[in-house]
Amino acid sequence: ATQPIDVLKTRIQVGDIARTGQYERTLWGTLRAALAHGGPRSLMRGTLARVLAIAPGCGCSMMIFEMVLPSLSGSRKRHPSKVDAGDGPARV
Repeated sequence: ATQPIDVLKTRIQVGDIARTGQYERTLWGTLRAALAHGGPRSLMRGTLARVLAIAPGCGCSMMIFEMVLPSLSGSRKRHPSKVDAGDGPARV
């Protein structure tokens, strides 16, 4: 969801002279130049590389969370977000 903003940030940091022939220092100027040169798809460049870099870390974080969760919730075997209708709110 942050990919278009990251593309604009990188273009501002690196400069976009090679691609557009001009250097924009503002977010709106960079956005206009990107849309004029490459259209809306230019804001999604590098998405696959970003996903391939971020996904393994997110998967590891989720796996570790699921492994540690039972020890954090004490002797309870069920997940704290699953509440039975008669129990009231889950206590952690």
